[in-house]
Amino acid sequence: MDSRRHMVCGVLLCAWLATGPARSQDETFTEPKSGKTFPNKIVLTLEGKEVTLLTTGAIQFIKESKKAVEGKNEGAQYTMAHYLEAATVDSGKTVYSMILEKPVVKQMLFAYENEATAEASRKVYSRFFAKVASPAEMEQNQIAMEEFLAAVSVPLKAQQRVAFRWLPDNRMVIILPEMPEKVLRASPIASWFWKSWFGEASPLDRAGLVEKLVAH
Repeated sequence: MDSRRHMVCGVLLCAWLATGPARSQDETFTEPKSGKTFPNKIVLTLEGKEVTLLTTGAIQFIKESKKAVEGKNEGAQYTMAHYLEAATVDSGKTVYSMILEKPVVKQMLFAYENEATAEASRKVYSRFFAKVASPAEMEQNQIAMEEFLAAVSVPLKAQQRVAFRWLPDNRMVIILPEMPEKVLRASPIASWFWKSWFGEASPLDRAGLVEKLVAH
């Protein structure tokens, strides 16, 4: 893989995200495989200050299926766009490490293809923990895990969008359709969630999630 995807120095992005309502801008970009459109930046108010978050990239997730037809989206599960507050990449670190370690605001915005029951949503999200956390870590953070799973265990309609915000103090904000924002207590949950996509063991194409970032 191109080394530029692994190491980026002096990258400067603007901020987004907080607990205040955000307003989308007219500028958008399209994830090519899914055709889903997302805002390039979102402006919001955080602790009385107007901040902007820029996208780092987006990917479509397609579940492997024998019934899936090449060039079609039968196996598509969701398309996710990632956003990041201003941050620089320290010398000797990868862009992925920066995203996982820098105490700045981050957000994932998911556009789901299909409807899901509350039970199905809970099962999907519960799988993330087992992939990135040890049994001991999960036991130590059982209350936080249950709080997260209770928040995301809601039915979803096809084409609805869900957002997850990781705040610098390790709180997590969950934004579900037609529901008020849910702010979870500080815990490792958000870092585990991000590690599922940006960690070295991620089964997805991480490069697509940072291609706009490394292009700067």
